Amino acid sequence: MSVLEEVLFSGYIAQGPKSDEFEKRFGEWVGNPNTVLTSSCTGALALSVRQALDSGEPTEKPNVVSTPMTCIATNTPIREAGAAIKWADVEEDTGNISAASIDETIDEDTRAIMLVHWSGMPADLDAIHRVAQKHGVPVVEDSAHALGALYKSKKIGNHSEYACFSFQAIKHITTIEGGAVACKKPEDAERITKLRWFGLNRKEQRDSIKGFEEYAGAGYKMNTNDVSSAIGLEQLKYLDGIVTRHKENAKTLKSELDGTVGFPRVADGADPSYWILTILVEPDKKRAISDSLSAQGIDNSVSHTRNDIYKGLGNEALGDDSAVARFDARKLNIPCGWWLTQDDLQRIANATKEAVKNA
Repeated sequence: MSVLEEVLFSGYIAQGPKSDEFEKRFGEWVGNPNTVLTSSCTGALALSVRQALDSGEPTEKPNVVSTPMTCIATNTPIREAGAAIKWADVEEDTGNISAASIDETIDEDTRAIMLVHWSGMPADLDAIHRVAQKHGVPVVEDSAHALGALYKSKKIGNHSEYACFSFQAIKHITTIEGGAVACKKPEDAERITKLRWFGLNRKEQRDSIKGFEEYAGAGYKMNTNDVSSAIGLEQLKYLDGIVTRHKENAKTLKSELDGTVGFPRVADGADPSYWILTILVEPDKKRAISDSLSAQGIDNSVSHTRNDIYKGLGNEALGDDSAVARFDARKLNIPCGWWLTQDDLQRIANATKEAVKNA
């Protein structure tokens, strides 16, 4: 009987023993025991933002300083939590949020800093943490791209107050849908564990008459289930090899394409896990390069649109003279996943060279 069949016929398909096991095992892999599984990375981000806001001093108009160069799922939870977004600019040569811009943007109502590790390339966490400590606010890392990446020889998930991971269908590993948050403080993980299931501690034995007596506050339905967790446990067996392949494939493509396209700078002390490989091209040639790659059967895209242009997020765009505008204009992403063979990598490299040459 397959692993999935065992779960499906066990009589326990919602959150149960497989979920507990995957939560423990994934936390061990990250190296952080304060790890909580969630229904998605977006859920992990929402829970982290909620905990950050609840833990801070009350303010009538809370805000979170965030990066515009990311998936909209990074920033939607901020607005859902009732906080405003204040855009910090990015580093033009990395695409990651700029510590200097955070310092200029933060104010007395800021209750958290949100960042993403663009394409799996860790942001300058030391500089960002210095700013965060100066202003007394926590850092939330959207680490959806960065599973297995290292910063100063430690895996992402061991640096900030919250680091959120994705197990969505196209990430390094998948549980079809799923996520996790690794917390610095055990008490944050404990409360998030309750908030993910309505605000109740599902891990405590429920009295058959009294029910649950402890309530952590209005929570959500953001827990995982044993079917997804069974998939995750199987995927976890291959995670080291998957991350290694992503890194090796990116290295091969960067070597092949050196001098043809540009690449974002890797921050000092960072060892990226390269969910995708970002190349930098001339803005007026990007459409032609993209069309040529597509015509040659090479998947490519910008992946995410800079969030500051979305009026629904409720803040003004940074402008055409911003670093995010310049980075966004140049970026294009190509695959470097574990499934690619050496022949595939050579085909991607050759197609990119031809596309750039003819653009």
